[in-house]
Amino acid sequence: MKILTIGLLVFIIWSAFSTYIYVCKIKGFCFEPVAGIIASEDTETDSDAVIPVKKTIPENLVAYFNFDKSTFLSNSLVDSLLTKFKAFLNLSEDNIMIITGHTDATGSEAYNIDLGYRRAKTMKDLCESIGIPNYKIILESKGESDSTETNGTASGRASNRRTIITIKK
Repeated sequence: MKILTIGLLVFIIWSAFSTYIYVCKIKGFCFEPVAGIIASEDTETDSDAVIPVKKTIPENLVAYFNFDKSTFLSNSLVDSLLTKFKAFLNLSEDNIMIITGHTDATGSEAYNIDLGYRRAKTMKDLCESIGIPNYKIILESKGESDSTETNGTASGRASNRRTIITIKK
């Protein structure tokens, strides 16, 4: 009985640890604070003038598209979120932006991969227009393979036609 109890305890600890590694480290869904440094331009750069600031990674931005379209009209909300992304990306050279295009299941798999890429490219162009450097942006397309809703309904298909912008550090 003692061995079963120890085995169960080890299994629970292993499960919790491996879940943390997968969710937080591999998928990047855990938001960890990032330290930034703010210094006034008119002060000297001694150790007393530097104030450490904690910045958290901005939440993902999800942009939805019309059926079989890759055009996107920005608005003030999207622009303000992208400005926050730009500020966070500028905190460190290691911070990057991943833009992932998605589609519904209408059409062939090859066409949907291409459409997802075109949607991601549209969002990349928007990001570059506000000054986010090209080398900080990674594009990918999942096509129809990563659905959030069922493709059996019109509202489900509309929810799957999206682009997700994620910040990784």
